[in-house]
Amino acid sequence: MSDYIKKYKEVMDNLNNSIKDEESLKIAKEQITNLMQACLDEMDSLTEKTTKAVQIILQKQLELEQKVTEIDSTVTMMERDFYDDDNDFEIICPYCNHEFFVDLDEGRTEVVCPECNNSIELNWNEAGKSNDDCECGCGCSHSSCSCDDSCCNHDIDNDNDYEEDDEDDM
Repeated sequence: MSDYIKKYKEVMDNLNNSIKDEESLKIAKEQITNLMQACLDEMDSLTEKTTKAVQIILQKQLELEQKVTEIDSTVTMMERDFYDDDNDFEIICPYCNHEFFVDLDEGRTEVVCPECNNSIELNWNEAGKSNDDCECGCGCSHSSCSCDDSCCNHDIDNDNDYEEDDEDDM
């Protein structure tokens, strides 16, 4: 901007030295000043438009980076599905429902969700337990079940056994 100011002063000095008529000099200076102001206003407008455009581009770039991260995560999960080497364990975060994988390491007691950064406690003993002993799939072993689930027939079976005994008595 200092080059413009120098050039402006130089033009004004040349006008003062070249134009002897005071009225003509005044009109010339006003015209030059108006032209200079119009140029500066246009530069301000262009600068403002450029700044807005750069902000939009930066926002779009951020959105694209987020999408690339999501795609990368999806591709990583797909690769694991295709090339599963049985060393990964799928985790679904109980806080944000984000699905991710961790290496199977039974010494590990917790993992941090990459999406919400909450700590998730791992219980490897429960993870591999089958429900083979459970008739209804609730996960209990009916002999020592303490669940109140109506799907467990162990309480009903015990009651039915008692009723059958009563019928025999009749």
